[in-house]
Amino acid sequence: MRDLTVATTHTYYVIAGTTPVLVHNNNLCGNASTQAGGHVDWVNESNGPFRNAARQRAANYEMGTPGRRVNPQTGQSSVPRLSMPGRDGDVTAKFDGLSGDEVIDRKNGVLPWTSDSMKDEARRQSATSAYHGLQAVWEVPSHSVAADAQRWLSDAGVSNINVRVAP
Repeated sequence: MRDLTVATTHTYYVIAGTTPVLVHNNNLCGNASTQAGGHVDWVNESNGPFRNAARQRAANYEMGTPGRRVNPQTGQSSVPRLSMPGRDGDVTAKFDGLSGDEVIDRKNGVLPWTSDSMKDEARRQSATSAYHGLQAVWEVPSHSVAADAQRWLSDAGVSNINVRVAP
């Protein structure tokens, strides 16, 4: 599992690792803006079509995320990505959209287990959003998925990603 340690001029903040200690809304990037748009770069992401029906349903759900863009040159979605310095190079995390001071990732469903790669994604989203002083949000399609997501984030040691229902 990757250690997401952030170096500042005076101290280290361990954002996530084997024992997560989360930094909340520190805006360590040095930009006082609370608007997410000033903190992200945009990367292309495929809309499909996907052969896997579950992946296509997830992609369709993600397409409705507030603040998601479509690249006019390719027709592909462009999604926000946050970066921050880490001990072993830059740490990045992608989201599906942004609105105001929120970076939003849509989850069509949450698996009943927490793999290391899934924990890594959540921790990178948590760390990069906290670093930029932004609020990470997971949008899910139902209250039952929201309950699963809350339980899942708790198991992963992530406490600063909000979960809300967005059918």
